[in-house]
Order: sequence, then C-alpha cells, then structure tokens
Amino acid sequence: MQFPHAVILSVLLLLSLFGSVSATNSQGFDWAVAAGDEIQFTVDASGQGVGPLHEAMYFRVDEVPELSEDFVAMNRIPIVVTSAYWGNDSEMAYKIWYRWVERLVFPIGDWWLLRNMIVLESMDDYEPIDDDHFWGFEWAMVDRTEGVQLNVRIVYWKEDGFLSQYQSEGLNTSSHEVLSSVDAERIGLPLYLSSDFSGIMSMAETYLPYAALGLIPCLAVAWRTGLIRFPQVRIRKRRACSESS
Repeated sequence: MQFPHAVILSVLLLLSLFGSVSATNSQGFDWAVAAGDEIQFTVDASGQGVGPLHEAMYFRVDEVPELSEDFVAMNRIPIVVTSAYWGNDSEMAYKIWYRWVERLVFPIGDWWLLRNMIVLESMDDYEPIDDDHFWGFEWAMVDRTEGVQLNVRIVYWKEDGFLSQYQSEGLNTSSHEVLSSVDAERIGLPLYLSSDFSGIMSMAETYLPYAALGLIPCLAVAWRTGLIRFPQVRIRKRRACSESS
C-alpha cells in the first residue's frame, strides 16, 4: 500500500512539531538560543598595573543540551556549551573578564522559580534583579585579610536568557579606592543599570568598621533584641552600645 506524498509530508510535519514542543519541560523552561548563535560584547577593564582595556568580543553557542528533565536546583540545569573570541576572531583561552559568571545562558520561562533557586543556594549578600526585560543578581564579599571588597553584578536578557551585562569592581575597604573594574555590555541592548554599585547592601561591609572597633558584643545584643533594622542599622547599633555602657 502506498501513501500519497502529501500524507507523508503531513505526518513528518506533525512529528517535527511534537519534537519541538517536547523541548520545553513540564516546568515551562526552554532554551531560546541555538548552536551557531553569536552574541557580541564590548569589554572595558582596568586594574592595578594593568592599562585600560577596551575590546570587542563575542560568544558563540556551540552546543545546546536537551532540557527534558525537571530540576529543583541550579546545578541540575544543563550547561550550554560556548566559546569566546576577541573581535579579531582569536579564541579567548580563559575566562579573563567573566570569571565570576558560572553560566552564560539560562533557560527562559519561570524566572521566579530560578530566582528562588539562587536565593536558596547563594550567599547572604545576594540581591536579585528582576523586571520586564532583565533578570539577574548582584552580590558583594569582603576579604578581611587582604582588605578588599568585591562587588559583582550579572544581568541576563529575558528574551533569550543570555548574559547581557557584567560588572565587577574590587575596592580597598579602608580607602574605598577602586583597585580593579570590569564592565561588559552586550551590543544592541539597553543597559539595566549604570556601573554604580551603591545599591548593593553588603552586610559584610556594614559590619566591618564595627568589628574593627571591637563592638561585636554590642552588635550581638542589638541583633537579639531586634534593634538592628535596615536602613537605620548603623544608628541603632550605636544607640545599643551607648545604652549598654
């Protein structure tokens, strides 16, 4: 028995449609990038002993894994394989400027769920970023031995889940001098924010001056009695100490 060519083509079309739908898992996540995509960036960087850097570069999507299984943790999301190139097409041997970016691409879909996964797995200084077009996070950590605070902001474009902006800066915790900075912006997209990191609420930065003064007992009393509340944390901590004395 022979089937008309039109019937065979119709069956193949239906099978292809079902195949594309199955790429979305039951949580509603799907990849919005494909192998061969190239994402253009400009990178500005500076640091102690290093001259200012202003370069064009791009990422190429090499392999997009299947996204069939549901996941309840970030480490269960498969990684999109990418390669990085400078503007002259020479391959970038190492994550020179984006060392703090664990993944360049997220599956699009339930951004609220992704946010909660990161909150559960991230450090205390985590601040989420989530609006109509952008999703990401910023955080800060302090190395008291070296006297350096690192601020990092990582932002993704919700349309395709790919990185859209990366910013980092290292500060001297005493002088607040900027020791190093990186600002990478995706070409052709608006910016989420300027390079100002003043919005990051770093608990480590807040407590560092008081720890240096030996006021940890006062802070403990203030915290247990509920006197410490943002944004008046510094005022109330001092008041608690004066009352205890």
